[in-house]
Amino acid sequence: MQEDYTTEIKNDNKTISGIYEILESLVFAIALIILIFVFIAKLSIVSGGSMLNTLEDKDYLIVSNPFSTYEPKNGDIVVIDTRDYPEPLVKRIIATEGQKIEIRYSANLHESGIYEISIDGVKIEEPYATYKFTNNLHYIAPSTSIMDTEYDAITDTFVASAIVPEGCVFAMGDNRNNSLDSRSFQIGFIDEDFILGKCVFRILPLQKIGVLK
Repeated sequence: MQEDYTTEIKNDNKTISGIYEILESLVFAIALIILIFVFIAKLSIVSGGSMLNTLEDKDYLIVSNPFSTYEPKNGDIVVIDTRDYPEPLVKRIIATEGQKIEIRYSANLHESGIYEISIDGVKIEEPYATYKFTNNLHYIAPSTSIMDTEYDAITDTFVASAIVPEGCVFAMGDNRNNSLDSRSFQIGFIDEDFILGKCVFRILPLQKIGVLK
């Protein structure tokens, strides 16, 4: 009987010890996650369709921590706090300080129309962009845009241009038909201090999990 009682106590102790180990592991995991999101990365949620087809509404993103060293680069997807909207904006950096951006588009857009972007005179390739051809040009119309617009009679195109001021970036949504961004007076050039971090990884939805480009 004594041996059975001793064995039972030992089993109970093992069970309690096992529970403590699980709790310790859980607390450690939670603490590690908290540390990661405080000092290394943050979580951001996409709102709206301005980044289609790269990102969709309600996508969950891992964002590099703003306290880490980050130098804005062309092509980076970033989270921006404009302070004029209830939630941060997710956009792609197209040009950085000192660079000249030009947007050339046809006067009469149709399926064979022109819509292309050049940085310092060099046309950039944008496989991520979904606009291609659009008649929705109100964000770069002279009356609503920060960009200077001229008409090129030889090519029958408009050229909207701007030089990015020091300490700022020019950012746009990948869904050029439906993105309020640096083209507009409402957003304009974005101070680098308003960049909350670079979007580096999508964690949800699970079928699209992966590194962002």
